[in-house]
Amino acid sequence: MKTKVSFLVFFCIALTSCSKYYGHGDPYDDDEIVLTETNYVFEGDLYKLFLTGQIDSLTSRAKILQAIIDNNQGTDEIKADLAATTALNNETAALEADIPGLDDLVSRFGIRIPPRVGPRPGVIDGLVSYVVFYDLNEYSGVFFDTKGKKVGQTAKTAKAVKGSKDQLQGVKIDLSEVLLPGSYLLKSIRVDSDGTQASYTNGLTVNGK
Repeated sequence: MKTKVSFLVFFCIALTSCSKYYGHGDPYDDDEIVLTETNYVFEGDLYKLFLTGQIDSLTSRAKILQAIIDNNQGTDEIKADLAATTALNNETAALEADIPGLDDLVSRFGIRIPPRVGPRPGVIDGLVSYVVFYDLNEYSGVFFDTKGKKVGQTAKTAKAVKGSKDQLQGVKIDLSEVLLPGSYLLKSIRVDSDGTQASYTNGLTVNGK
């Protein structure tokens, strides 16, 4: 089995000759980030994936609480719990719906970036090198293996994404070791344009071929 892994010089060379660029120059340019179909993940997708999991969990909890109440076993505490769970679920769903996808941004601003070629949500290609984000003041992420060992983090300095008309920025993923196929955790901190900070964790699978 061959594993697609990034951050090796060999793949920097291979990307130059094999990947389809939407722009010119090296994808690891000092001034701007040039995206390919496989070298990035969109932070909005990561956050929506996390929020969707929260919504599913809250929905399940609300159903359990409602079933207890319907069975004439609902105490005042359980009823209050249901009301709080429902309110939080509605708030989380509204937040998730308000996060634009990349297709929305491409349509809204006419930006020209390659559509990400990747498997299902929560699975990333071994060639991923950047986390790209929209309308954030700051983003940082730390990668851990399943044993809790830190294996990488995003760079502190964000750079503009070429072809995005100044709408997208990205940070490089710096690894202390190669991400082999398997399961990892990505702990993220996002600060949006009004200064609101949120932290969240995604379970990610690195795809191997």
